[in-house]
Amino acid sequence: MKTFTRDIHRRAFLRAAIFLSAAIIASIACNLPQFPTPTPTPAPATIPAGWVCYTNATYGFEVCYPPDATISSSTPEHARISFPVAPGTNLAEKWMDVDAASGPATCVSPQAAGYAPGTTNDTHRTIAGLDFLVQSGSQGAAGNFYDWTGYSTQRANICMSLSGVVHMTDALNYPTPPPTVDPAAEGVVFDQIAATFRWLDITPTPTPTAATTATIPAGWLCYTNTTYAFEVCYPSDATLTGETSSHVRIHLTITAGTNLLEKWMDVDRSNVPPACQSPQAAGYDPSAIESAPRTIAGLDFLVQKAHEGAAGNLYEWIGFSTQRADVCASLTGVLHSGQPGNYSTPPPLFDEATESAVFDQIAATFRWLEAGTPTPTAAGGDAPIATFQENTYCLRGPSKDYEVVTYIKQGVSLIIEGRNADGTWFWVRPPRSDLHCWV
Repeated sequence: MKTFTRDIHRRAFLRAAIFLSAAIIASIACNLPQFPTPTPTPAPATIPAGWVCYTNATYGFEVCYPPDATISSSTPEHARISFPVAPGTNLAEKWMDVDAASGPATCVSPQAAGYAPGTTNDTHRTIAGLDFLVQSGSQGAAGNFYDWTGYSTQRANICMSLSGVVHMTDALNYPTPPPTVDPAAEGVVFDQIAATFRWLDITPTPTPTAATTATIPAGWLCYTNTTYAFEVCYPSDATLTGETSSHVRIHLTITAGTNLLEKWMDVDRSNVPPACQSPQAAGYDPSAIESAPRTIAGLDFLVQKAHEGAAGNLYEWIGFSTQRADVCASLTGVLHSGQPGNYSTPPPLFDEATESAVFDQIAATFRWLEAGTPTPTAAGGDAPIATFQENTYCLRGPSKDYEVVTYIKQGVSLIIEGRNADGTWFWVRPPRSDLHCWV
């Protein structure tokens, strides 16, 4: 009996101790400082292995893309990511535009322009911790179909949009309809790219000093317009035709075996006013042309880009226009291709990014010349012929102080078309070219 009583007392004591401990803990807890509930950190952008990234230092963001894609038409406000397309289906091309704007009325994809309200599929999604307006739509014209998805996000007054486009042709346009692609499957990469987007910390970014001299690749030839004092260079396997004081055409080589038929760059001179722009832009609705300023080799250019089709042919062009005083110089590169449906066996589609890269390279060689460039005097009497006894440099002017334009191989014979005032230098035209230089 004593044991039982002692056990009851022990249990009562333990219960009292537990209640007292709980009261003490509760009292301490009530007097502890209160901390806010932790906010989850946004998930960082996910970049697949091997991808490369495009950084826009002007608007402070970065987005990444597959290594087999290429960037073109890059300005602070716009860049295009072009994807390779495997031949054999009705998929014509696929790309994603990267657009940035300051202070737009609404932050939406440029692809949505012209659509009536409610005709695009709009939804809000959180991607890698950022709020995006995701829009999609489709349109068709002349046997072509375009499915697009836009991802738009905003920081302060900056709107950034990623707009992926899948361009397909009507399979019924082909003698033997090819397999059709699944737009949803082709658009998976658009979601993956959107997931790599991130805003960068806004810190002053050093602005590189623009190059003030044209960059001329080794072995290239140069065309000099002495009337309007400018020069532009081109690959040695290209040829010039139709030269006047205001125009010349550079015919460029192409990769055989695709639907690309020809490629050229026109060099044109015009007076200002009117506006300094590519002659190729004449007749276009301005909204149909991509236009953006760009600094190339220290010069300000207006870069324009558009395309048009006619009778089974497609013409894609890019123009580079720059101005000095009242003279406008324009370099306009054109890619002329045939519609694959025109062929009994459709050839592979040409790689636009690869074929058009030379246009940017040519534009980077352009330079204005100083006034007073020496003008040759016509050779008197019957034009004499010079046969070169050794490889000889051909210079931009009648002095060793001038730059080398090209060289003339030993054994070549050329007509001497002019000379300098004292007859010590001769003006000739190298083989396979309409340009002239001094020897």
